[in-house]
Amino acid sequence: MILVLGLRCVNRVFDDPYHDVRFVALSGNVDSLQNRQWKSRRHIDDMVLPPTDDVFKMLLELAGARHPRDRAAVALGLGCGFRESELLELRVGGVDFDAGTVRVWRAKQDEWHVVPMWSWVRTELEAWFTRLEAAHGPLQPEWHVLGARPVPKVGTGTFYTNMGLSTETPVIPWRQANGVTRDIQIILKAAGMQRLEHTGAHTLRRMAGMHLRNKTGNLRDAKTLYGHKRELDTEHYLQCSEDRDRLAEAMAQASPSQEPEPGGNVISLAARRRLA
Repeated sequence: MILVLGLRCVNRVFDDPYHDVRFVALSGNVDSLQNRQWKSRRHIDDMVLPPTDDVFKMLLELAGARHPRDRAAVALGLGCGFRESELLELRVGGVDFDAGTVRVWRAKQDEWHVVPMWSWVRTELEAWFTRLEAAHGPLQPEWHVLGARPVPKVGTGTFYTNMGLSTETPVIPWRQANGVTRDIQIILKAAGMQRLEHTGAHTLRRMAGMHLRNKTGNLRDAKTLYGHKRELDTEHYLQCSEDRDRLAEAMAQASPSQEPEPGGNVISLAARRRLA
């Protein structure tokens, strides 16, 4: 009896060509799948702060009050639109102050990118490098721009805080930091952002693209900043479309050349049917 039931189950499995597809879907991380679906349904305004100069200044001040490394991280995120992995891999030798560029390895594209930086980002990095040089001597090109901090951490649910962190906490530039997401989340919370799920370096990255597009009025500039291959990727990332915006503006300004008068050239549906 057991053998018969087993054979029936095997036959039923092999009769269904999609059994393994459903198995993989159900055996994966259902929470992460639901989070991705929820994130895709969110509007970008719910995931970022207004990308204005005043908000940028506020975030820099909040980050600087916490630690100078956090201020440098926020400056690079808002000014250059780097992902967290790019921030952690960024080396001192990749920053060219004369050219006003930052050379970064982008693992997603599997290639090196040279990203221009705003003048205020250059000022922030110069101040941060001055602090590193004062603490550790002449800068070495292989050092990490955002080095590790020897600070113990304590978790409170999904939100973490740093114990004993102060503006004088040392940074070890020859060691890579574990991450900057939790540090950015603390800054975003202090800035008034209520929901912190799916926030972090990508929040600053989106704000960087929105800020640049607002400044230049050209979506291609944001595409160049991000290193996207297609402009469609940038539109999807920022949830915007220049063609749609241009069409909406044209339609809003357009007016009918002639308004139909009641009883004029308007043919009723009943009359149209009689003519047919």
